[in-house]
Amino acid sequence: MPPRTNAGSTKLGASIRAQRIALGLTIEEAALKAGVGTKTWCRYESGSSIRSDKVLGVCKALGWLGLPDNEKGEKKETASYLDTIDESDEVWPAWLNELYGRKAAVSFVVGSDLLLDYLKEDLLALSSKPRGTHIGELGASWLDGDLPEQFKTRYDYEFVFALLCVVEKYRKQARFAQGFTAHTVLDELALYLIVEESRICLAEWCPDGSDEEDRWDEWASDVRDDEDLEWALFSDQFVSPGDVYHFDNWLTPQFYLS
Repeated sequence: MPPRTNAGSTKLGASIRAQRIALGLTIEEAALKAGVGTKTWCRYESGSSIRSDKVLGVCKALGWLGLPDNEKGEKKETASYLDTIDESDEVWPAWLNELYGRKAAVSFVVGSDLLLDYLKEDLLALSSKPRGTHIGELGASWLDGDLPEQFKTRYDYEFVFALLCVVEKYRKQARFAQGFTAHTVLDELALYLIVEESRICLAEWCPDGSDEEDRWDEWASDVRDDEDLEWALFSDQFVSPGDVYHFDNWLTPQFYLS
């Protein structure tokens, strides 16, 4: 069955182009952030339809919660796509759904999928550069804004590949595991990024019209059992050499070892 699409129009294409320009993005940069090719992005700007599984990437690249409605210019929620993600998905985490609700489970599916797209794009770009090139030296990298600034020059091909392997590990475990365990800082970081990548897409989505207290994004910090990662790496703190959260220790098993 071919992927479903969101109908395009010249008005939608013009809105996409205007927002890209307003954000100061080139076509290449916007396409990279959306996880699509430059030719595909050009088709979007010309008014072509957008596959449903690509809508979230386009909206994230443009900072939108949904695509503008073709007729009224209002934001059309991405809920129609999010509502299709359920236990039939190959990486559906049933335990997340049971403990934290459907929105949390969807956040893992969507966030890990988006993160994988960005990791693969960065790996492709880094593979054509000299050894030691980091993502800050690329023309465009979505990860460049999501990772701790202190260690920016350490995010080379091998690091991005290691992070990709961790995300793949969690996706393989998701359907059959009863939970995740983070043994390394890189494990913790992957869980943090999965939630962050899904945040803009799920921020205002209420599955089945539910208006109950929204705590869908707490599952990753609960798996880690603390918020040390956020404090150490995302709060403008200097992480000293030898600290648990210093980059040199990110791949070393340190947590839940007994």
